[in-house]
Amino acid sequence: AYTTCESQKKPTIYLKKVFYEKANRKQLVNILKHELTHAWQCHEGFLWGHDERFRKKFKEVGGFGN
Repeated sequence: AYTTCESQKKPTIYLKKVFYEKANRKQLVNILKHELTHAWQCHEGFLWGHDERFRKKFKEVGGFGN
């Protein structure tokens, strides 16, 4: 999965179909939380990556892992 940030107002999240079909619900929810956190970064105009701000927001929304 990944998120593009061409426009700060409309980030786009992509998820490969094969992964969607093989992942369990817990994995999918966590991946979506991860990508939505990247979308939030994009919307707010922050730099990309998994910096402290990303990790804090990801944890706030209940994400786990990287």
